[in-house]
Amino acid sequence: MMLRGDTFRRLGGFDPRFFLYFEDFDLSLRAATLGRIAAAPSVRIVHHGGHAARKGWKHVVMFARSGIQFFNKHGWRLS
Repeated sequence: MMLRGDTFRRLGGFDPRFFLYFEDFDLSLRAATLGRIAAAPSVRIVHHGGHAARKGWKHVVMFARSGIQFFNKHGWRLS
């Protein structure tokens, strides 16, 4: 994710309610209210390390909690 610093400041940065997961999606939706956003599918980012998939149920719980917070904030619509 890339955006201009003035846009990031105007949005108030990341929402601190999202400790882990969904914080980038939330920021993207808020940024879309200020202008056009674009996807660059040809860009590849390689993340070496982390291995979040191996961290167990604690991360599953954090993901679920963050997802609930996200949908409570942005709505639970299917489309």
